Amino acid sequence: MTFDEQYPDALPGFQPPSQPDDDGVMKVGQPRECWNCGTMTAYADLGFQAHLCCEECRDVKWAEYFDALRR
Repeated sequence: MTFDEQYPDALPGFQPPSQPDDDGVMKVGQPRECWNCGTMTAYADLGFQAHLCCEECRDVKWAEYFDALRR
């Protein structure tokens, strides 16, 4: 399920209540392509400052990041 589906009433500039303040996602307004799958989304990951549409895509990018750190 995408963040847009999970949090349909969220306003741009605010984090959904279930996301921690320091490492979550935020609705940023103008939809762009998800960094992972290309789906249009108005949500961005605060750590990467990149559009990500759902937890699954977010997990993929964080796994890639941690894998790159291990190399």
